[in-house]
Amino acid sequence: MGDSTTSEVLDERYGRRRDRSGRLRVAVLAGVLAAALLAWVAWAAWHDGHQPVRGQLVGYVVVDATKVDVRLDVTTSHGQAAFCEMRASGPTGDVVGRTTVTVPGDGRRSRRLEATIPTASLAVNGVLHACRAS
Repeated sequence: MGDSTTSEVLDERYGRRRDRSGRLRVAVLAGVLAAALLAWVAWAAWHDGHQPVRGQLVGYVVVDATKVDVRLDVTTSHGQAAFCEMRASGPTGDVVGRTTVTVPGDGRRSRRLEATIPTASLAVNGVLHACRAS
């Protein structure tokens, strides 16, 4: 009996409680956070697979130290207008040129476009950086 009294005195002194409601709250909070994380992952996967504009670099030709010619395929949902940013990289990976290609909203879903990237120095490649709806 002395032990339980001492324990009760210590619990009261230091604010400890014997009920289990704190553990239940933590478990419920962990469940809610896990459900939110799962919902976000599902949304991100769906959104990534349903991009309204998709671009793919078909090829590039380094013409000389002042330009790179690029070809790209662009697909838009419902043939909407878009734009694609193209970049040219130098031998060390630094960006030596960039241009924006406008995709006309003419109703066609897919099209092949050609563009020239003006460069400040000799490039080693042409890269499709991103395509977005206008």
